[in-house]
Amino acid sequence: MFQEPLPALSCSVDTSRVTSPTSTPRLSSGQRLGIYLGALIVIPVLMFVVGMSDFESRNCNIPNEYVECDVAGVEGMVWAFFAFLAVGATCLVAEVVIRRRRCR
Repeated sequence: MFQEPLPALSCSVDTSRVTSPTSTPRLSSGQRLGIYLGALIVIPVLMFVVGMSDFESRNCNIPNEYVECDVAGVEGMVWAFFAFLAVGATCLVAEVVIRRRRCR
């Protein structure tokens, strides 16, 4: 029923309580989750606006040319989608690195 954790992500030593005067304070998993969720919301929204602005600046300022500026939202959604994927991959890599460092 329950699966064993992945060897690369599991650690048998609890180092969360080990601190030294020179160590920096660690973020809890809840704090990291808040940062990740905030980034997964804010960055794609910003990239949506940037994608729309990019399309409009390249295509909609040309006089006497028929360009549908209504599709700027589609380009914005494409930018937001790829930003979401990039942020998600970055969060995943960050968590793997954190887990591996704690096991050392």
